[in-house]
Amino acid sequence: MENRKLNIILIVVSIIVVIVIAYMIYLIQRNERSRVFFDYNDIVGTEWKNEDEYIEFSIIDNEIVFSIDDGIVINGTITDFNSETGEIIYEMNDTEEREKLYVRSVGDSYIVLWYDRAEYRLSN
Repeated sequence: MENRKLNIILIVVSIIVVIVIAYMIYLIQRNERSRVFFDYNDIVGTEWKNEDEYIEFSIIDNEIVFSIDDGIVINGTITDFNSETGEIIYEMNDTEEREKLYVRSVGDSYIVLWYDRAEYRLSN
């Protein structure tokens, strides 16, 4: 009889521990999914430039302009910004294939962009 009561108590405690661990894993995963790495407001409204390579990037009123060597690479409208990955999703007037544009890093006076397998460091 003693052994049976002890087994029931241990089973109940084990079930409670498993429930607590499952709930903690759920909270950790939910927290990771809600993490914001890039703030859209840090990027918008500033003209970023690199004078050495003649690269310019700006987002003003949801209009994105990205030019390299005075040739406009991107001139379109932003449709979405993924704050977790830094991907800028945009639409252009043409229908040709285009590379993805990512924000790799943002600081007070600089931004690092990734486009067409290259990184570009710009300052404001």
